[in-house]
Amino acid sequence: MKQKKSMAGQPVPTCPHCNSQNFVPILYGLPTRESEQIAQQGKIMLGGCILRDLNWFCKECETAWGGPQPDWDAIYNKDSHGNRGN
Repeated sequence: MKQKKSMAGQPVPTCPHCNSQNFVPILYGLPTRESEQIAQQGKIMLGGCILRDLNWFCKECETAWGGPQPDWDAIYNKDSHGNRGN
């Protein structure tokens, strides 16, 4: 099965429970207004303030799992200097 590619082109695993590719990264910590908006768009899952080793959340079966770290700069559309892209 083909692996989903992250915004940075790195392979991201499918859900280990249902093999779905309909999943989003989990963001931990106190959310900002921007991260709340991105979560409302369904692009990330807010994970709360307690850090865990779970990086991804499946929208199909609601399973959370570890795996490679999300590319937060790509998700927030920022370059290597922290500047927002167009």
